[in-house]
Amino acid sequence: MKVLCWLTLFASLSLASNAFAQDQQRGTVTDVDESSGSITIQLRSDGTVGSSTGTNSAKFAVQDGLVFNALTQGDEVTFSSQQINGVNTITRIQK
Repeated sequence: MKVLCWLTLFASLSLASNAFAQDQQRGTVTDVDESSGSITIQLRSDGTVGSSTGTNSAKFAVQDGLVFNALTQGDEVTFSSQQINGVNTITRIQK
């Protein structure tokens, strides 16, 4: 019975960490580099304190190559990402 409880706890924590890793983010596409399989996005901060200072851009690998046909520089996007094999990878993206 203890083993079942531990397995249930472990599974719950694993699911919670995956959900946390895939929080939705918003930003503006600043670069689309199909040759390297990456997209750079200027992240939008949701807070109001200090949100107008500095820029926070991040480069992401793309899981689905068809995204390159749909995105251009300047597009406003909502996306989810997670670390896959040590690389920050977009798992879902929407204009």
